[in-house]
Amino acid sequence: MSELKQQLLLLGMADLPVDASTQQQLEQFILASSAHFEHVRQQRPNSTLLDLLLGFMTLHHQQAHQQWLHQHTAAIKMKTVINNTIGNDYACHFTHQDQHYLLAVTHLWLMVQGASGIDYSYSNEQAEAQSHIIINDKQTIQPTQLNTEVESLRCKFMQSYYLGKTIIKLNFEPASSNCSEKHNNVIAYNFKIALTAFFNRATDLSLLHKLPTIRLYLSLMK
Repeated sequence: MSELKQQLLLLGMADLPVDASTQQQLEQFILASSAHFEHVRQQRPNSTLLDLLLGFMTLHHQQAHQQWLHQHTAAIKMKTVINNTIGNDYACHFTHQDQHYLLAVTHLWLMVQGASGIDYSYSNEQAEAQSHIIINDKQTIQPTQLNTEVESLRCKFMQSYYLGKTIIKLNFEPASSNCSEKHNNVIAYNFKIALTAFFNRATDLSLLHKLPTIRLYLSLMK
């Protein structure tokens, strides 16, 4: 097992709220990116694995986003052809591979953000922005459904954020002397974050400049 896959599994990757198609893209991402992560790790031996993962996933998310935008026009044309030839019932189920890849990388990125302690408001804003981009790609969606679907996807993205945050708390905070008390605290915490993911909103872009690993991200871009 590669170091990249091992670290992502430790942060909760196996429990990400994704479907089979997106899960397949997760595996393909790890297969294609493990050598790159190992190279980065060797180049920066004094950095923690969590800091490396955050910079690494930030870079690959930007690349996935740009790749999706590049293929967006061609995908829309293909969907239009399907709609005009074999009907809307088939066109509405069409999603191109880059969209599933973007979904997969966004889930991983937000999971790592949660584990790294990135501020909720920044991560929530990124989750909402990606949700708008992906849902707005669905030409057949009814306007009245748009906000509902965007919110649904945002909440799934934030589940990944809280997954990473919760795993870190469970694995690295001192264990409670009372196992049942610890179990109850985990349940209460998960319930709290589920409610927060639905109702708490924030749009403070200035938080981006406060991220402690932004310099690492910029160095990975070179």
